[in-house]
Amino acid sequence: MEEIQKLKNSVKPGRDTRLLNEWERIDEACSESDIVSYAVHKFNASGLPVIYDITFNIKSITGVEKADSMGLERPVFGDKHILRISIPNNYPANDGGFPEFKFITDVWHPNVRYFGDFKGRVCLNLNDCGTSVYLTEHIATIAGYLRYTEYHARDEHPFPEDQTVAKWVLEQAEPLGWLNTAKPCHCGLDPQSHEQPCHCGLDPQSYEVQVKVSHEIAGLRFASPAMTTTFQDNTI
Repeated sequence: MEEIQKLKNSVKPGRDTRLLNEWERIDEACSESDIVSYAVHKFNASGLPVIYDITFNIKSITGVEKADSMGLERPVFGDKHILRISIPNNYPANDGGFPEFKFITDVWHPNVRYFGDFKGRVCLNLNDCGTSVYLTEHIATIAGYLRYTEYHARDEHPFPEDQTVAKWVLEQAEPLGWLNTAKPCHCGLDPQSHEQPCHCGLDPQSYEVQVKVSHEIAGLRFASPAMTTTFQDNTI
């Protein structure tokens, strides 16, 4: 991008250099992707982005239907999701200054707050938020959230962000095969190793495991490896 190239000759060392590097990485990654794009929502006084809107064109769950006669809340899908990244003034810092990641569209995921005042807040592992980790790596992780290749629903450390969604995942989505993912069973065992249905109630034959370590999520090239999965009509 022309603006980025111009700023390279005038940017100040320190925080502004980091912000420029973040911008360049996001711009490059999104320019090579068919599923992720970005817009700058706010610039600082130096002309560098401090708030991004990241758009994911990925089929994912945006909510659930009202419970039917059997008590089942079936997933509702959407294919456009907008994540807002807000960078604080003390970013980057090892002891704080973490960006805020918040969906401004509905996302139904145990590690994204769906209910309450903090609706949309994305929970990321703070141990992975040091100065050596770039925003593109977090964007890649969140793309995994949308694809349900990455989630934590069990009520144990680091704990789900939304307990209601987590309960739905464990009690309905997983047992009924609504999540066709490339992650191990929530009991911690590799589903391919099961000789019979796991004690969690899942049929190992219902999994189509496609674990692929790469630097790409469906055309989105980022620095961190990820697992890929295939969407079916009503299965994520």
